[in-house]
Amino acid sequence: MKCHQGIGEQLMRHAYGIAQGLNCNQVNIGIVEENKVLRKWYEALGFVHMGTQKFDFFPFTCGYMERTI
Repeated sequence: MKCHQGIGEQLMRHAYGIAQGLNCNQVNIGIVEENKVLRKWYEALGFVHMGTQKFDFFPFTCGYMERTI
């Protein structure tokens, strides 16, 4: 299977539609902060980085992002 076929973006747009149908106006996500490629991908979809948090039980830092829909 080839990468970069836009499936992830289609899934996100579908999620926005479901959220709007539930009268939500914002989507919040958590990501692995060290994954810079993923963070840039979400930023390209309109997400804004809101902060980070480190938990002792995870070997990575949690990054938090949000997008108004």
